[in-house]
Amino acid sequence: MPHPGTSPETVALIRAFAKKIGQVAIVLQKENSGYVFNAMLMNLLDPAQTLAAKQVAAIKDIDRSWMGVMGTHIGPFGMMDGIGIDTAHKVADYWARQTKNPQKKANADFLKQYVDKGFLG
Repeated sequence: MPHPGTSPETVALIRAFAKKIGQVAIVLQKENSGYVFNAMLMNLLDPAQTLAAKQVAAIKDIDRSWMGVMGTHIGPFGMMDGIGIDTAHKVADYWARQTKNPQKKANADFLKQYVDKGFLG
């Protein structure tokens, strides 16, 4: 995420370094909360949390729905397991407090019950 004073040479150097260590460099045009991947990921995890918090479907069925339609081997809750349920909870809780959105608070509370039991992913 270069700022207007960042030289093109610096951006090229960082891109080359990222490639050398096996990473994919994504150059943002401007600052964005969550950068790119996390901003998209949260728009998947949030509705999955809502479905579970509202008891619309069981966690395994929410994951199976995603996996079946998208042809993936992991669903949103499986992703949260990999990230860490405690980390997913911290993010959900942060946005619940920032937005004062009651559903986001319910989602954070839903995840907290697992964190409190030590089920961290």
